[in-house]
Amino acid sequence: MEYSAAGGGQLMTRREILKSAGLTTVVLTGCDPWSRHVPESILKEEARGNIAILGPPRMSVALRRGEHLGRLLLTDSSDDIAVSLLADAVAWIPGSSLFSIAFPKNPTVMFRLLDGVDRRLDLGVHAVAVAISSNAKVFAIGVTGGLSGPKLLVVREGYRGGEDITPLLPEFRMDSIERLSISVDGACLVVGSRNSFAVVDLIQRRVLLRSRGRFPALSPDGERLAFVKDGTLLLQGVRSNRAEEVLPNYRCVGTSQWSPDGAFLLLGARRKIDLWHWLWVFEVSSKYCWPLTRLGEGDFGNRYFWVSRQFLSL
Repeated sequence: MEYSAAGGGQLMTRREILKSAGLTTVVLTGCDPWSRHVPESILKEEARGNIAILGPPRMSVALRRGEHLGRLLLTDSSDDIAVSLLADAVAWIPGSSLFSIAFPKNPTVMFRLLDGVDRRLDLGVHAVAVAISSNAKVFAIGVTGGLSGPKLLVVREGYRGGEDITPLLPEFRMDSIERLSISVDGACLVVGSRNSFAVVDLIQRRVLLRSRGRFPALSPDGERLAFVKDGTLLLQGVRSNRAEEVLPNYRCVGTSQWSPDGAFLLLGARRKIDLWHWLWVFEVSSKYCWPLTRLGEGDFGNRYFWVSRQFLSL
């Protein structure tokens, strides 16, 4: 599968925002994110046309060294976008549903698979957060409204209602959730707020890990986490109480998704010698970083995704 890195926030310093009915497109201009120090393994992927930078949230046009790769167009999309960790499914909260009353006529969530068909989940409530597993087998959706109040629902294939896992996570309010992520097989879920996160085994319905930290990034196999705590990047097994500090010479402000093969992680950080934060690619095996592009003000490098090139329209 071909995949690309997609992003959010102010990705490039020069950009043109085009808006049309139901679609918002961001065109990146003057894009040259690849440093001559990027590892050979990434350069090989780039040479095959597998890696590009997309961005910002209401996506977007991909450029790779000036080459136009296509657009990711999401009908009625808001800033709330999720991509599966295998990069083969995209979900989003419709912008129009944000203006509906308690029981919206608009879908709670829309999603798209590699066949390019837009599908909808109708739960009769507002979604405030969403995550999607590979091939849209499992969703995690934070919802408000309805008679029973805010909930965190797990919706499985068949999409008939949802399983309420809110009792497992009493410390999280729906309006405080800033990160949801599901493992490729749909068995593991991470829920994160500004100050803490939890990892849930969705099969056994139990919490595997609770910890302080922000922007937890779950590996595709659901076995490892990367997160930020006090400016430090930490790696930890979901069944371990021991976190490993990495990149001691960097002040990390955010993490995004792992690459589908689990080899790389996109993150926002700066070195002691840097005046600005940059988007970096972190190679997990070597514990080494390469800069991709400078981050804009207010961008923590936490809203970047890997997405299949099959989602792009020319």
